Amino acid sequence: MPLSPRNLLKLKDEFALTASTGFALLVQFIFQSVVVRKVSSEDFGLISSLLAIQGMLNIPIAMWQLAQARRLSSFYGSSNEFRRFAVRQLWSIRYSVLAGLVLYLLVGPLVKVYINETSWNLWLLVVLGCFYSVVESWGLACFQSRQAFLWLGTVSVGAAVARLVSILLLLPHLNNVAAVLVAVLGGFLIPIVGIVLYFRYSRKKSEGPETKTLDLSLIPASFSTIFTIAWLNFDFMIARNRFDPVMAGEYAAVAVLCKAVFWFASPIGTVYLPRFVKALALGARETLTMLRHATFLCLSVCAVALLVVWPISDWLVAIFAGKSAQPQMADWLRYTIFAKIPTVCVTPFLAYFVARDSKRVLALLLSFLGLTFLYAQAFSSHVHSLLMITFVGGMVMLLFCILAVRWVRDRKDLDFSWE
Repeated sequence: MPLSPRNLLKLKDEFALTASTGFALLVQFIFQSVVVRKVSSEDFGLISSLLAIQGMLNIPIAMWQLAQARRLSSFYGSSNEFRRFAVRQLWSIRYSVLAGLVLYLLVGPLVKVYINETSWNLWLLVVLGCFYSVVESWGLACFQSRQAFLWLGTVSVGAAVARLVSILLLLPHLNNVAAVLVAVLGGFLIPIVGIVLYFRYSRKKSEGPETKTLDLSLIPASFSTIFTIAWLNFDFMIARNRFDPVMAGEYAAVAVLCKAVFWFASPIGTVYLPRFVKALALGARETLTMLRHATFLCLSVCAVALLVVWPISDWLVAIFAGKSAQPQMADWLRYTIFAKIPTVCVTPFLAYFVARDSKRVLALLLSFLGLTFLYAQAFSSHVHSLLMITFVGGMVMLLFCILAVRWVRDRKDLDFSWE
């Protein structure tokens, strides 16, 4: 749906958050380049394993963050009232967090055996990162729910810069692996400092009834989070399992570059989730207009990505992959971005269905993704076949989302029986 120049001026939050996300990605790319050049291959493999494990351990935290953003978005009141309400939400999970940290410590010996590492100090840093990520996720949910996107973009850039500065300062003085893990912890601390400053200086008052909240469920947020994480990683898993090691490695490099398209589109869902929640809480009908605008913005991001990447794909691959770059990888990069456009456009629909508490819609959407994975696992013998299946599966999911919006327009969820 086209937007007039006048309406484009109203999209300052989307543009600001997308720009800050892009800058944070650039700083993160420099951080990764520094790590690759400064540490040995063995240490880099260990770092990658520990950070991957930390990411898996943080999946429940990511689910809680999305549900928390949805719940806090339904709150109306002064800044002081919001601060007390938000702190109570964080305090209410203290026992769950402590139990989770104890569980993570107990599985430490199994992880150490799996990655052939004997140092307890490194595992303690991983667990400490999980603890910090709880508070960080709570702070990011507060920013998102209050639509404080300038603060959200600032802390995202600040976290990336903090990691880069920390690694430059720590590498000469600490073990390589420990230095990287401590630098990651430094990035976690920036959003925590940001939310403290926001609560201290912000005096924003939400419009609407005082202290009004909705009874919100964790299930839609969980489905949405699982969908996002699975979509970002399922093609890597299939490539490693189905392709020869050389082709799998070349595709992995291309897919990492393609992820930037998703990360540039992800702020759209971040911006529109609290807007959907507030509009639905007030019974407003303009949510469908918001959804059309968000979908159009996702299409615009993908179109820009294609226009920018298509002529310079050879140059991008050469910079990223170095001597291991192969001529076919440039074509793969173009086709990969095109194949993932439908799934990128599903991003605003995820936020919409989470706001509507549409559990069955999200469950069916997650099932379609599972079927796409199984079909790709069975029939992907080459990168081209994997990308074709990814494109067709994405189109099916996007079409389902469009139809589901019409089905749930006047009701909370799909109106049919599971019996």
